[in-house]
Amino acid sequence: MGSVAAFKIRSTADTIQAIAPISDTEAWVCCGWGTKDVYLYNIKGERIRKVTLDIQVDHMCVTPAGELLVSSYEDKYIRKVNKEFVVCDFAMPHLYPGGMVMTKRKELFVCAVDSYTTRRADHSYRCLLKMSEYGMNMDEIDEDGDTILFGAPYRVAEAPNKELCVTDREEGKLRVTRIDQEGYLKFVYKGPKDYKTKQPFNPLGLCCDRSNNLLISDWGNHSVHMVNGDGEFLGFILSQKDGLFKPNAMALDKSGQLWIGDGNATVRVYKYGKRNY
Repeated sequence: MGSVAAFKIRSTADTIQAIAPISDTEAWVCCGWGTKDVYLYNIKGERIRKVTLDIQVDHMCVTPAGELLVSSYEDKYIRKVNKEFVVCDFAMPHLYPGGMVMTKRKELFVCAVDSYTTRRADHSYRCLLKMSEYGMNMDEIDEDGDTILFGAPYRVAEAPNKELCVTDREEGKLRVTRIDQEGYLKFVYKGPKDYKTKQPFNPLGLCCDRSNNLLISDWGNHSVHMVNGDGEFLGFILSQKDGLFKPNAMALDKSGQLWIGDGNATVRVYKYGKRNY
């Protein structure tokens, strides 16, 4: 897969925990846990805009209208940055919001937890919130029958067939769970079955391509896994030899470029697909 660009976020050496492309040449980037700053960068590595919020940033996603939604790491808030770069209220969920994705149908799915501990207790509540484009709570997905779906949901992505994929950071049970929008479990991916990786599977960011394949960043193995819609490992599409170092945040833009933010404050962009996403 061809490299299109690579640039380092200046004045920091922290992990990029969120990246949200708004076009094939620009993306919002958040770097460093606990920060309240988000930056708009172009693909040349030039900083276009800095926005400082009143919340610690966990994750970001872009709405179909081109506005930025930002979830909080320490507060029960989701803020919106409008096209004039003004910070507005969006939602106050009753749980701590993390990873988010807004679908083309303008439904927002949010990883939500009652505490940020990754050890799930009997009384813990972990779910996907389904919200309207205006921030109203519509539904909560937490189990399939008697099966608890999430331990510590971290990031969420939507596939073209409307299924949802979630990286789960539950202590001792790192995995990726794929469900349909009614909450029915499709599969759980815990890493390749027939390929031994150097380090345990450590999933963080994820996104889906137009063929319903799932792309997952693997922090410890400096790689990106490709998994098909049935949960079968198809191979590594990127690895350390492609320049990856502790990949975390990941997103596909509408032209099919794959944006990856890593543990060394570096954004890398690769040519992945040709058609619109």
